Amino acid sequence: VAVDQKLFECPKLNSLVVESAIVVARRLLALLLLVAVPVTAQASGFVLYEQSASALGRGAAVSASPDEPAAAFYNPATLAFAAPWGAAASGMLVRFGSRFSPSGGGANTDSLGQSYLVPALYGHAAVADRVRLALAINIPFALAVAWPPDWSGARFATACKLVALSFNPSLAVRLTDRLSLAAG
Repeated sequence: VAVDQKLFECPKLNSLVVESAIVVARRLLALLLLVAVPVTAQASGFVLYEQSASALGRGAAVSASPDEPAAAFYNPATLAFAAPWGAAASGMLVRFGSRFSPSGGGANTDSLGQSYLVPALYGHAAVADRVRLALAINIPFALAVAWPPDWSGARFATACKLVALSFNPSLAVRLTDRLSLAAG
């Protein structure tokens, strides 16, 4: 079968195909680099993901539950499907302890075990049939540690406390019977 070469000679089309191939190759390379390069998350030790008793009882599987007022923290858009109003208050008792082992040898030092109450408050109310206004007040990141006054690192630290208070108002709108949107 003979093919006339002149049918395929179109510089603009060839240029467009080459440019498209380059764009696709760059995107694939970027995706490969994102997947192939390991990244370590350093702050996960401070996160308190179980922000309600219900979330704790369900193993934090509450992100799609409109029955949980703490959805104002986990996924405010689900509140568009919730009852006209709801509220929840909870508290977690957190106990943290740590051990320091000197790299050059010597006795280990245990931190002074301390317990902290971490409160959370959630609420939502109907503004209209398909609209909910929500408020989440909680502490999603916290950590505290205290060391004996005579430990080997006392000149650097004897106590440290980190608390991040979150005050998050949001508005959820039910767009269809299966789709909602939230901002906050």
